[in-house]
Amino acid sequence: MWRYLHLLYLVGLASSEIYRLDFSFDGKPNGNVFQPGETVKGTAHFYNDKPDITNVQLKLIGDARAVDIDDKKIKDRVYIKYFEEEKTLYSDKKPLGEGTHDFKFSLKLPKHIPTSYEYGNNAIRHYLQISGVKINRIQCLVVADVDLSNDGSYEKPASVECKLKVGLIKKSDFNIKMSLPKTGYVLGEPIRLNAPLENHSSYKIDKVFGELAIYTNFLTVRNGRVFGVGDAPLKPTDANVKVHTSDNAQAARLFEPSSDEGKLEKQTLHLEIMSSKAGDAPTMKLGIVPFAYIEWYVRVYVKFDSFLQDKLMCRIPVTIGTIPTKSVSFKHADSYALPNYGRGLLDDGEATKWHGGHVYPVYAQFGKSQ
Repeated sequence: MWRYLHLLYLVGLASSEIYRLDFSFDGKPNGNVFQPGETVKGTAHFYNDKPDITNVQLKLIGDARAVDIDDKKIKDRVYIKYFEEEKTLYSDKKPLGEGTHDFKFSLKLPKHIPTSYEYGNNAIRHYLQISGVKINRIQCLVVADVDLSNDGSYEKPASVECKLKVGLIKKSDFNIKMSLPKTGYVLGEPIRLNAPLENHSSYKIDKVFGELAIYTNFLTVRNGRVFGVGDAPLKPTDANVKVHTSDNAQAARLFEPSSDEGKLEKQTLHLEIMSSKAGDAPTMKLGIVPFAYIEWYVRVYVKFDSFLQDKLMCRIPVTIGTIPTKSVSFKHADSYALPNYGRGLLDDGEATKWHGGHVYPVYAQFGKSQ
């Protein structure tokens, strides 16, 4: 789910002050909007009225803040600086002098820094800052430019087959074949799932239902390093599951036996699950640790006779794009979050056989998909 990028930091005598500060960026029609891995090029403009500054340092910094409130209403505040780059703009025994000064700069953003995020007391922010300035910082927005309408990978169908050995001796099979026409959806778009079920056992199925679920796993931080930057060894420490269940009655109905043997033999489950409603976009919960990863799944849950306690969960990962609301957006991003842009979730592409990868909150371009 935003990060601070303190881009400029001016070091001088304690009595020194810079009263006017501005930045311009090369080739940036949107102003201070950047992407991970991008080289930030521009000019720092400031006016100094006290000619005693001998050292000007440029710093590129990323940090995150989070507040967790436990059951006893006690707040635990976390602040992590996860990245810092420094470059000298001016260093001389001769003071910089009074007047207006322009310094060109160029710094490369890390490829794997998380995108900006802000919700309540939790924030990942990026900004330009110079010490001694009355207005001491200018926030920047770090985004991932993703177009769900033009990226073919989101338009490809997906399927999965799950099997379960049912019964006391575990010889009989229950099969589900789930399929989706595509894996990328925007806010409010229906997700149409086709799921043929085959029960080769003699046991009754109590419940079959489908839903859209979001899994949030909190990650630890070690030695001041965090996931995605450097080689931080992180582990999931907690999990929170929020479920968006289909309104389709068939999705949660109790299936009655279809034969004299008292079992469901074959049935195709057709679900239509709304990815969410405007103003009800799921947000990333940071909690006591500064980072988390989010995974979305369309899943089907099957529960057999309570005597057996057998159950099966089958799921397909999807990407859900959400649109920012007043509660999750912040003022400096308003000019960028035009109608064809929305806050979304972006897979980092690092999924493996054993792990589903990570999904980060981003500002993503959805183009005509909206």
